Amino acid sequence: MPGLAIFTICSNNYVSMARILLESARLHHPEAAHYLCLADRRLAEPGFYPDGCTVVPAEALEIPDFDAFRFRYDVMELNTALKPFMVRHLLRRGHDAVLYFDPDIEIFRPVDSVTAALRDGASFVLTPHICAPSEGSAFPDDVGIMQAGVFNLGFLGVGATPETEPLLRWWSRRLEYQCLNDQQGGIFVDQKFMDLLPGFAARLRVLRDPTLNVAYWNLSQRALRRNGDGWLVDGQPLTFFHYSGIDPRNTARLSKYTDGFRGDAMDADLRALVERYAGRLLGNGHGSVPNGSYAWNRFPSGTPITPFVRRLFREDHLVWPGDPADGFEEHLQRSAVEPWSGRFGGVVTNLMTGLHARERWLNERFSPDREEDSREFLDWVVKHGEHLVGDPRLIEPVAERFGAVFLPQRH
Repeated sequence: MPGLAIFTICSNNYVSMARILLESARLHHPEAAHYLCLADRRLAEPGFYPDGCTVVPAEALEIPDFDAFRFRYDVMELNTALKPFMVRHLLRRGHDAVLYFDPDIEIFRPVDSVTAALRDGASFVLTPHICAPSEGSAFPDDVGIMQAGVFNLGFLGVGATPETEPLLRWWSRRLEYQCLNDQQGGIFVDQKFMDLLPGFAARLRVLRDPTLNVAYWNLSQRALRRNGDGWLVDGQPLTFFHYSGIDPRNTARLSKYTDGFRGDAMDADLRALVERYAGRLLGNGHGSVPNGSYAWNRFPSGTPITPFVRRLFREDHLVWPGDPADGFEEHLQRSAVEPWSGRFGGVVTNLMTGLHARERWLNERFSPDREEDSREFLDWVVKHGEHLVGDPRLIEPVAERFGAVFLPQRH
């Protein structure tokens, strides 16, 4: 397709995977323009990013209030939240067909069934997690799929049709605030929203081609066999494989997300595929960029931005002046706006009131109206709060202030 764009999204720790994906995309679709959307701060190391692709920093996607946007989400949530914004960016650049692949995918032949659907006028092309009932003992079964979403958004095809842009804007608005890993709450990052798309998009195409998006969640329903230097799925050449949850240093299992396909449950053909991919990953230096190096995971002080901190910001601050990474830590350690009772009340911080409001049993046990409860709540937070807020550095300022008030009086 002359106007085809292929892209992936990753942070620096997954560039080793993105390199394999984009190399396979260039091999089988040399006519496409290839992009890597970077959900991280760009490294200056020469040759770190794959050749033959354009690196698009996340902050270039015209996302409203990007500093607050990236602060709301952990690294996985942010990577997935960028997807509709990057698709829109590529359509604005003049591409009339856009394909997204997760970085842990490898393409083995041209994705002809996808491009044919887009040439035929499809607005969106999706692949379901499973194409038949799944009632086995290993996760995920039917119920697990229902919780994660009908369609796997490790792959997405988008065509430039009249219905495309309004639906991408809807998806963008949802992901601006609600790209959460909260399956119990009915949301799984960007993916669950796509369950609604068949009701919205008249030109949507669902491809049930068993050679597409082969992964641990559907492999029990598909026959993977080695064929010379390649692989077949149900007798047809494999189109692309999704190595979701792979550990290249432990090739005795397909994925960390399932108890299936481990040890003897992996036949020789599947093991050969996994070992081949794992060797290439390690050859690309996978693991040399540690997960903790993600640029937007810490305050300037070095204190981690924990999931609890992101939750407080997301739920209590729809609007924030400036970059919250520069000011939100100080806000957390300020005395609470609504002070607690007695001489210890002024020691209670915004972080502590946020914790008190979200843990029902703390709310019931400690009352801001009772002076003794203020002291006991402070004592509890100093001793046990780290478990809930995620890091001792968020508790240390409270401990120091509590000691300054409590210890002199005690002596």
